Amino acid sequence: MTDVDARPTAAPARRHDGLLVILAVLLVAANMRAALSGIGPVLDRVQAATGMSATLAGVVTTLPVLSFAAVGGTSPALARRWSLEHAIGAAVLLLGVAEFGRVLDGTWALLVGTAAACAGIAVINVLLPVVIKQRFPHRLGSVTGLYTASLNLFSALAAATTAPLADRTDWRWALGCWGVLALLAAAVWQPVLARHPVAVPAGVEAGRVELAEGEPTTRPATTDGPDPRQGPDPTAAKPLVLWRHPIAWGVAVYFGMQSLLAYITMGWLPAIYRSAGVDSTTAGLLLALAIVIGVPVAYIVPTLAGRRPGQRAWAVGLTTCSAAGVAGLIVLPAQLAVVWAILIGLGQGCFPLALALFGFRTRDHRRTAALSAFGQSVGYLLAVVGPLGVGVLHDLTGGWTVPLLLALCAMGVQAAAGMVAGRPVRL
Repeated sequence: MTDVDARPTAAPARRHDGLLVILAVLLVAANMRAALSGIGPVLDRVQAATGMSATLAGVVTTLPVLSFAAVGGTSPALARRWSLEHAIGAAVLLLGVAEFGRVLDGTWALLVGTAAACAGIAVINVLLPVVIKQRFPHRLGSVTGLYTASLNLFSALAAATTAPLADRTDWRWALGCWGVLALLAAAVWQPVLARHPVAVPAGVEAGRVELAEGEPTTRPATTDGPDPRQGPDPTAAKPLVLWRHPIAWGVAVYFGMQSLLAYITMGWLPAIYRSAGVDSTTAGLLLALAIVIGVPVAYIVPTLAGRRPGQRAWAVGLTTCSAAGVAGLIVLPAQLAVVWAILIGLGQGCFPLALALFGFRTRDHRRTAALSAFGQSVGYLLAVVGPLGVGVLHDLTGGWTVPLLLALCAMGVQAAAGMVAGRPVRL
């Protein structure tokens, strides 16, 4: 196992190797939401075939967040044991196998397979930003943008094609085919990145990172890239415990609230449109539109936001787009359906920004690993109330107004957290 501290963390990858690494990262990222965004457009068929209620369907849409919260915090330990690259490779392989297994006959196969697939995604969620921080410290914003653009592009593709494919075959084939893409990503990832595996050093875990003697806990941020100031602060020799730091909580809550809306969107947006009289294929295309809009946004937002020390304006502005789209779904869901899908898509830029904040708010990959694990574990735990709450409230009220008001309240919390997370400070 290679100790990460034994080699310079700020050294950028060589050009040829760097391009191969980026290609592998993009292929892995392509699988991170396709397994989830395809469920929404065929959720009514899944319910009809399995007899699930809206509440139990809400459990299916909540499984991603539950798995991310439960498994995400264990990712640094897996990386210490196997290396970052090997842990991600194993997670992608698990994702592919689970995508095939969840479409076997029965509700339990769907639940267990979805949970296993989400466990694999949870590990990737936490560790892939660390790989990017470690290998591309001077291009953090742009590489994060490419990664999230790939994620959104294939998420949109799954949302747009799953329902038409289910029309030609059935929902099991339509969902199971995405396992092929995951197995392809695993086959490419291992030879490209496992040649030089990197371990997360001891002392890094969710919510805590051991600092060297005299190593500071915070510094003013500069721009995207490593902090040029290297002098130690003799007054700060204690471990950095993230749950005691307001910036870490700001990042975690911001990540959690944007995740809440993202999984409401992927799980329930087609159903909301269908209840307003939109046919299932068009509803899936509207979800795809919301995700496709996020593809260029996913690249632009981290790239531009990384050029300034603080990101408060980006955090609040993108949240406002989300809130406007959700409000529109309450008042005129079908009449201006495309407008609301576009606004929600623009608001999805909160996700790449939240991922980039793990790197923007930290000086090195040790802190990035700890903040990523802490932020995603806490954030996804907060986000659990979203898709599950929507299903329960829809069952109780018979409509979508109250569930969408819940989402609007979450947007207010998200904006407040963004004001804290966007401060120009590095942990």
